[in-house]
Amino acid sequence: MSQTLSQSTVQAVGLSIILILSFTTVTVTFSDSASAAVSDSTLNITEDVAAPDGTVEITGNLDSDSSTTVTFLIEDASGNSDYISKSDSESDTLVDSGSFTTEIDLSSLDTTLDEGTATVKVDHRDGYIEPDDSTTFAVDDTAPTVELDSISEPTSAPTVEGTARDKHLDKVEVAIRDSNDNYYDGSDFSSASPDWRDAQVSSGDWSYDMSQVNNLNDGEYRIYVRATDKASNTASYFDGPDYSDLKQSFTLDTTDPQFNSNNINKVSVIDQTDGDGEVQVGDTVSVSADVTDATSGIDTVTVDASNLGESSSLSLSLDSGSTYKEKFTVSDPDVGDGSVSLTVSAKDDHGNTATESNSIDLVTDIASVSSLTIHQNFIGIVKDENTTVRVTADGIADPRGNAIVDKDTTLRVGGHNYDVPVSSGSIDTRINPEQISNSQRTGDVTVELTAADSGSATDTVTLVDEANNLKEGYQIEGTPMDAESVDLQYTNSQLHYDPTDDSWDSNPDLKTAGSAYYIHGINNSARIGYTFSDSSGEHTRHLYEGYNLVTATPDLNDGSTISESNELGSISLGTSDNVYVSKSTTDSASSPNNMEFKELSSGMTAYQGYYIYIDSGEKYGVIKDEQYDP
Repeated sequence: MSQTLSQSTVQAVGLSIILILSFTTVTVTFSDSASAAVSDSTLNITEDVAAPDGTVEITGNLDSDSSTTVTFLIEDASGNSDYISKSDSESDTLVDSGSFTTEIDLSSLDTTLDEGTATVKVDHRDGYIEPDDSTTFAVDDTAPTVELDSISEPTSAPTVEGTARDKHLDKVEVAIRDSNDNYYDGSDFSSASPDWRDAQVSSGDWSYDMSQVNNLNDGEYRIYVRATDKASNTASYFDGPDYSDLKQSFTLDTTDPQFNSNNINKVSVIDQTDGDGEVQVGDTVSVSADVTDATSGIDTVTVDASNLGESSSLSLSLDSGSTYKEKFTVSDPDVGDGSVSLTVSAKDDHGNTATESNSIDLVTDIASVSSLTIHQNFIGIVKDENTTVRVTADGIADPRGNAIVDKDTTLRVGGHNYDVPVSSGSIDTRINPEQISNSQRTGDVTVELTAADSGSATDTVTLVDEANNLKEGYQIEGTPMDAESVDLQYTNSQLHYDPTDDSWDSNPDLKTAGSAYYIHGINNSARIGYTFSDSSGEHTRHLYEGYNLVTATPDLNDGSTISESNELGSISLGTSDNVYVSKSTTDSASSPNNMEFKELSSGMTAYQGYYIYIDSGEKYGVIKDEQYDP
């Protein structure tokens, strides 16, 4: 459709603007007495994009020296056209200080503009001949393309994300709906209809951080997304079935699973084998826990039983209610004796975890001993002046090489067992040698821990009948009964005085009853031990003129102290026979010559050496050697 402008259509009451769509003209009258034209390069579209049914706002400057009629031509790329009349008396047209603004509602046109670029031209003449100025705007009839990414089950306020594509994209918004069907309104969930919140948009990606949402408690939520371009085209879940994927639901669970007390403990660890609270290899352990989760529910409950030879994540099965339970057999512990902690882990469907522990006492066998020492060369099983003997051991470990922490074990000395404590892989204890049976075979025996494997360290000690302590320096000792062996510790010489030629014998007889001798102790740990013969008999004692070094031969079976007359057999004592017995008053001395003696006025005792002085001649006596019977 076209028209020819005639002078009769122009109202010269002010500045007239004629609007032409395609080649159709529309006149809009501005009530201004001054003639005006549109200044060059001032025509402008305020928003350079509009929907076919949207509005455009046109602005420009007026030249007061120009003609009074201005004509607009709006033309789309396809030639679609129509016209519309306006005047400055309408609310959408304004003339002020040499400029004008007018708004055109495109939906009021008789035709629809196609998408693409539309051109606006202006001519100040009556009738369109050529433009004074022109500009363009975009016609946009397509909604943005928007996507909402899936939301993983969050354990904290999630960031909702997606993409939006549109040449003229204006904004992306989200609406948040809780399980009570209320929408978030910026302060709380109290809106009955969607309340759209602006998302962050950058290079086609958008996001909304829900940590800014107040009162975002655990529970179920729905997220809706809406994208809007500058032409006000929108794409949202509420725009129809084609946009059904612009809604996502999720459950927020920020709370860890809850362990509930079962009597006292939140985790129960029970020895099911004998109920004594201690387990060893082969015993059965039962583990149970009462676990709940308020929001997403329990996914798994496991126990780390690796210290007792089981899996580090042994699954507990739901038994009844909210109680999870499992049992296992102790097989190959990788920790030492003592309290072993078992940790139960609970995980909900969102991955929140909680742990609780309880313990049980582990008792394991000793597998190895790296060193074992009994701190005496020999010990007296009938009588020992050391009533306790030190025993030490180190490197006491279980089959996995872990130090035995706190355990009693058995130490065997010969055929006798002692209960001894192990602490942190070591033993440092004292035993009473006299607890060994008198019927125990004497001689060398093994000292060992009975629980240890073969190849573990052991020691050896000599068992004797009686053991006495010596002192540092020289002292006089005697053998009261025939001995199978006499053992010495920390000594370095033995001497016997020979009255026949007033000399010292450095290799004296130590085994025959009645023998007496000097012994030199290196230190105060020096000892002498006797293993007596199991036979009895008689010996002839020879005493020579001068000083004879002898010892008493009492019956050790009754432990009595005997008078001189009984001790020296048929030898008659007393001043009438000029035979005297003297005893050293010095316990020990640096040299035999430094000892002092006094004449004996009391009974004689075993193991003590005496000097018997013979005034002249030679005396003989009969010694009756008793059989040793402890």
